[in-house]
Amino acid sequence: MIGASLVAGCATSTPTPSQSVELATGQVFTLPVNGWADGRTPRLSVLQQVTAQQPDGTTIAFQAVLALTPQQTRLTILDDIGRRAATITWGPDAITIDRAAWLPQAVDLRRVLVDMMLVYWPEPALRASMPSAWMLQGTATGRSITDATSGAEVITTTTPPRDPWQGTATLQQHHSHYRLTIQSQRLEP
Repeated sequence: MIGASLVAGCATSTPTPSQSVELATGQVFTLPVNGWADGRTPRLSVLQQVTAQQPDGTTIAFQAVLALTPQQTRLTILDDIGRRAATITWGPDAITIDRAAWLPQAVDLRRVLVDMMLVYWPEPALRASMPSAWMLQGTATGRSITDATSGAEVITTTTPPRDPWQGTATLQQHHSHYRLTIQSQRLEP
C-alpha cells in the first residue's frame, strides 16, 4: 500500500517489455499506442489526488503527476507525505518502472497505468487493446465496459463533461470490487 510504509530506501529501475496487464482472470489488456501521438494533444501535465477504495474496505490515497507528450507517457506517484513511490515511463517500445524500495511489490504499477488509461485514453485506442470478449461504450461523461459473453458490466468510469482533466473522475472495477476517485487539475493549459 502506497501510504503505509515509513521506511525509506533506494529505488530500482526495471525495464518492463511486457505490454499487457491481466484485468480479470483470463482477460488481458494490451497497452494501446499513445493516443496522442497524432499531435492533437501535444503536451499535457495533470496533478491528481487519487483515492482507492479496496474490496476489504481499506482506503489508500496518493498523488499522481501525469505528463503526456506525443513521444511518451510519464506517471509519477507520490505517497501521502510527498515521497516519490514510483515513476512509470511508457514509450513506444517499453515500460520502465522506477520503484522506491519501500513500495510493496504487491502494488501492480502497470495496473495503475492501465486504470488511468481506462478513464482518460481515447476510445479507439482502448477498443483495440481490450480483451476480445469485452465491449466499450462511451458517453459524454464516462464509459462502460461489458463482457459480451455474460452481459455483465466489468468496468464503469465517469469524467467531468467539459474537460476530463479538470475535476472529479471515477473508475469502478466491478469484478475486483474496487473504486478509484480521481481529482484532477491541469498544470499546463
